[in-house]
Amino acid sequence: MKILSVVLSFMTWHEYVEESGSPENWVVVGEAAERMIVSGTVTKSYSTEVQYGVKHFYVVLYSGYQWLCEQATYRISCRVETEGQQ
Repeated sequence: MKILSVVLSFMTWHEYVEESGSPENWVVVGEAAERMIVSGTVTKSYSTEVQYGVKHFYVVLYSGYQWLCEQATYRISCRVETEGQQ
């Protein structure tokens, strides 16, 4: 049953990505971003101290793209990395 839910969520995600235009505009937030980190392949992680605590960053391979995910205290967001950003 878990595999079925993962497959269905991937299909929904893929449709969303296809309709969203160019990769530079792809942003995922909240629970969807958290699922990306858990379901994808984390290739690098690091933390940075900021004024209000610590930010964690993850480079994630997911859905054929490389994403940079940022996790602050209560907020998670992921943006696709394009060739010019690296």
